[in-house]
Amino acid sequence: MATQLWQGTWLGRSPAGDQHRRSREVVRPTGGIVRGKFPSRKNGRMVHHEGLLELDAIYLFEASPQIVRYREQLAWFESRPLFGRTIVVTRARTQTSDLTAALRARGADVIECPTIQIEPLSPNPEFDVFIKNHEKYNDLVFTSVNGVDGFVSGLLERGCDLRVLAGKRIVCIGPATGDAFRTRGIIPDAIPETYVAESLIPLFEQRSPGRVAVLRAEQAREILPDALRRIGYAVDVIPLYRTLYGKPDTTVLVEALRSGRVDAVTFTSSSTVERFLEALDGTGIPPGSIPGVAIGPVTAETCRGRGVKLIGMACEYTIPGLLAKLDELLSKNSDEGGRR
Repeated sequence: MATQLWQGTWLGRSPAGDQHRRSREVVRPTGGIVRGKFPSRKNGRMVHHEGLLELDAIYLFEASPQIVRYREQLAWFESRPLFGRTIVVTRARTQTSDLTAALRARGADVIECPTIQIEPLSPNPEFDVFIKNHEKYNDLVFTSVNGVDGFVSGLLERGCDLRVLAGKRIVCIGPATGDAFRTRGIIPDAIPETYVAESLIPLFEQRSPGRVAVLRAEQAREILPDALRRIGYAVDVIPLYRTLYGKPDTTVLVEALRSGRVDAVTFTSSSTVERFLEALDGTGIPPGSIPGVAIGPVTAETCRGRGVKLIGMACEYTIPGLLAKLDELLSKNSDEGGRR
């Protein structure tokens, strides 16, 4: 049975005067070509006509008014503020999800590098003493969400609950720490406008000195306890958790840093800075090549002290504030966003 080949003329137009080339050039017949399971023959004329069909498809998908209009409806993806940017998240793995999700919703390509992990202290004799004598405290200070989570978990493990907070003033550093209590039905009594430990001093200067418990990480700055003691307060520091090195897999991260593809590395605490640099030890990547964005002044100072190239610091020392700073620095619509 004779095979009839297509005899028409290609009527397609190449968009914007562009001369598209066929993906396959016309070649001399070379004999059998295996396609799938069965051998077949393809001569120069067949390849030629396939090339014409390919050019028609290029015109249809690149220049057809109907397709262009449909593509404009889908342009929301590319118009997101951080589209095409690569951002590294260094928070603990249990805390990365919200930040990562928010960055991806803005169009960013996210590399997760959890440099730290949070471990509750167990056994914890200091907390045991606190529970036994909790009625003597006038104020409880919580410095982080991790502290609130560790406090509540510790209570439940010891057969207690949030009723131990009765009659005490609850002071939180940062709105996220306050929200950790609100979700549990407790409204904090005070959250300073500036989310650093030093900002609490004016709140305590307005009251008669009493006994304060500062519930926090095992290793932290002593600025707040020392300042409270100087103005007459009896201060007990109650450690609830420790921050450990997360030992992340840095294969993708190192490749991205070496190629200059990383636009920003987010740091949410001094420990994330220290552990991130520890993770890069031996890779030959200098701290000065790392474009860091810090959540607040303490973290920013650690970046500067360790030689990290600090490109920005959040105006509000929270995760939303960090996201806003990244939008400002890297958005396609900002002056800074156009620079790598």
